[in-house]
Amino acid sequence: MTRHDVNRSDFSTLDAGKLLPGCSLPILVEGDPGEGNRPLHAFRRFEPLPIDGLQPGALRSLADSWIDVARSLKAMHDAGRCYGRITSASFHNRGTQTEPTATLWIDPALAAQADAVHGGDPESIYWTTARLQSGKPAQPADDWYALGIVLAEIALSSASVHKIWELSRQDGKFVESLIKNLKRSRSDRRLRKLALALIREGATGSVDDATIRELTTRPATGSRTATSLVIAALGIAVVAMGWSLYRNIGQLRERDQQFAVLENRVDELQRRAESIENTMPASIATPVAVAVPEPASVRPNDRDRWTDAIAGRALEQAIATSADFQPSEWHERLAKLQQLPGQMQWRIADEPLRRLIQRSVDAPWDDSVIQQAQDRIVALGQAHSRWTQWARSDRSIDEIRTQHDLMPSGLVKEFLGQWLAEALEVRSFDLRTRVIKAAQENKFVAHVIGFETPSDSETVDWVWASAEGTDESIGLQIDGYHAGETLTYWVQQDSSIPYWDKTVIEHTFDSPLLIWQLAKGLKLENSESGYAVLLSTNVRFGPPVKLESSSTEVVVDAGERKVVDPMDDLPFGLD
Repeated sequence: MTRHDVNRSDFSTLDAGKLLPGCSLPILVEGDPGEGNRPLHAFRRFEPLPIDGLQPGALRSLADSWIDVARSLKAMHDAGRCYGRITSASFHNRGTQTEPTATLWIDPALAAQADAVHGGDPESIYWTTARLQSGKPAQPADDWYALGIVLAEIALSSASVHKIWELSRQDGKFVESLIKNLKRSRSDRRLRKLALALIREGATGSVDDATIRELTTRPATGSRTATSLVIAALGIAVVAMGWSLYRNIGQLRERDQQFAVLENRVDELQRRAESIENTMPASIATPVAVAVPEPASVRPNDRDRWTDAIAGRALEQAIATSADFQPSEWHERLAKLQQLPGQMQWRIADEPLRRLIQRSVDAPWDDSVIQQAQDRIVALGQAHSRWTQWARSDRSIDEIRTQHDLMPSGLVKEFLGQWLAEALEVRSFDLRTRVIKAAQENKFVAHVIGFETPSDSETVDWVWASAEGTDESIGLQIDGYHAGETLTYWVQQDSSIPYWDKTVIEHTFDSPLLIWQLAKGLKLENSESGYAVLLSTNVRFGPPVKLESSSTEVVVDAGERKVVDPMDDLPFGLD
């Protein structure tokens, strides 16, 4: 064996006391006469750290000790030293079997053997591919990578990690396979997150400082709660101010629109007066101005009768009550307003429209208010049609935002911008699964359900009350999600035998507005396994998922598609 880079593997100049309790570095003490100095650790003897079969309490105890190990390892790296021989067998248990506590047991003699491991040795599982190929001394990233492998062994079991390593020796994709299995693991989330970061970054030869800080920092308790309360209070205050400002702006906009309508009517009356004056014979004397009466069908007290008997009612009640009212024109106006596609859902979802419709009920003779209500419903319908196209398209969220920016100004663009802002704000949501049916003659009650996004993943056990699984349901909390990201979802039969679980449902969603679709429900069905589930969420934003039918209704047959989309029967065409 050859010794390389003596300075990096020479620990004699380090203060062993400052590395405790995370790392135990031996010091040389004077031995018996004729035997010379002998190394002595701070702990009386080495106790192997348990890796497999740890209970939740043991995992919590062990999680705190990894912070001590990471701090000592960072201090050693800052002093220009690297161990390079970290394995699961190099950790001493300074606690108990029920509450284990880890300490890295450093053997300087092993650190000096930089070329002692080759690709066929079991210890090579803790070495990066670059280090095995180059034979160079260990760098800090090599220590962090090895520590990540140890954390992966705790998360998955040492047998599983070594099995993945053996299966990946042919294609050389050990890191990729291990990361995939970690994402689908049901172990402690923080443990998996740290293992993923250390393995992914360590394999590239550079571990980010943010990852090391997270590994060496204990989670805050009281301060985090106080900070969250302060942020929540500030958020509520900002929302309240924004809502007040939005209402004021909406009222000013409506007032401007009313003034514009009045100005247009005045201009029209002036043009008519000028036209009549120009066509009058010269011999006719200038007419005397008289008051223009209302149409003969409207009597002077009709408005008062309407106000007393019908105003203040809901739209449907006003239409029913005014069936025999004269003049019938006002009843007909409200009936036409009610028949506009989506009117009922838009009235529930859009407060400005509710106010306009109520004003239309209270004063159906006001042309401008009726017209504003109709225009708003039509614009909402057009925005809904465009939004539906986006949800079903393969565009990225950035492409959708660019398309929105290029749209002409108006109500349609305003509505779409508001809904997009709501979609982009969502970061967490509850993904709920309800069983529609299981396979015929199914005998499994134990299942595994999970998901994976670019920033989060989780797998949990799901035990049914019976093999039929009728109306069984379970929820998964998804955090750190951004609109437009992919989401892979799966359900497996749990055979209790490793690597024998059978996948009965699996699908990857790439819709840019997935959460909006889930609000109505997405059906996943696998004809081969016979399983079918309904996915939904409690998060609501944007327009209603489905509107009332209209004369332009287009129904798209889902046929044998794997995903049955509830938007297949939306009332708008998707040209």
